[in-house]
Parts: sequence; structure tokens; C-alpha cells
Amino acid sequence: MADKEKTLKPETKSTINGESWKKRIEHLIGKVDCECTKRVLTPRKEIAVVIIIGFYIVALIILIYELLTILSGFATYIGTLKTSEEILGFLVGQEVGYVALGVSIVAVVFSAFPVILAFPKTTREELAEWYYFKLLKGINVNDRPYLKALINMKCKEFDLNLPRIYQTNPELFNQESLLRRLYD
Repeated sequence: MADKEKTLKPETKSTINGESWKKRIEHLIGKVDCECTKRVLTPRKEIAVVIIIGFYIVALIILIYELLTILSGFATYIGTLKTSEEILGFLVGQEVGYVALGVSIVAVVFSAFPVILAFPKTTREELAEWYYFKLLKGINVNDRPYLKALINMKCKEFDLNLPRIYQTNPELFNQESLLRRLYD
């Protein structure tokens, strides 16, 4: 086994399926730089926010519908009453229902704001994990740690231009350096 290690040339250690390290890393850098953009939420959390907003909209529509139904029923019933004392007595008796329904509509509207605004933002680690699984397709198994390291670099600072940094300082993108960054 030691004889085999001695016979391997340094450039073959970084060559996989005939591709040199330079071609592989340039492909990974290009892919990460194009796909990784700044996001506030992952798609899963975006869907959750839409579902929560939808729930509040449905609740609000139901409450408004109930209010209109009650008011139209009251209008027809009040039309059958003869004196103003009867009408006033009926309205005072129903006042609790009006107030409760009005308060519930206001409560639904105002409770939606803190729930939506306090929705947990996506952390840098969650974004890096989401981008990793998004970009994993078509990546060689041996290049996956390097892909993860590049994504971590990009997610730490989305304004980084990885191809420009690679042209300026390719030593930052050698295999050992990327593996060190993976565990930073």
C-alpha cells in the first residue's frame, strides 16, 4: 500500500474522472456564485408564512360574513317591530353580540401582525444547508465537502464575488484551505 502512495503523482490525487482540480473548483465556484443569493426565508418558511396569512384571511372573511348575516337578519326583524321602544329594546339586547363580533374582527386583524413580523428568520446555517441540498445534484461525491465550504463562504457574505476572489488568490481555494473553512 505504501508503494502505491509513493507512485501516485500529485496531480492525479486532485484529478477525478479526468478532470483537474482547477476545472472542478471553477465549476463549483461558478455554480455557487450564480445560485446562492441573499434570502430572508427558505422556501419552506415562505410557504409557512403564506399558510399563516391565508389562515388569517379566511378567519377574517368568515367573521365579516357572520357580521353581515347577523346585521341583515336584524334589519328584517327590526322591520317587523312596530314601536321605537321595541326596536331600542331589541338592539340593546343584541348589543353584546355586536360588540363581541366587532372585537373578534379587530383581534384577528391585530393578532396577524405580530405573528407575521415575529416569524423566525432563516439563519445562515439553515440557508447554507438549503443551498447545499439544492446544488448537490450532479456534483461528484468527492467534491461535496468543497461545495459545502464554498456555500458557507458565500452565505457568510453574500456580496462576495467568488470568481474574482479565486482569480486574485487561488490559494484560498485549494483543497486543504477549503476543508479548513468547512469546519470554521
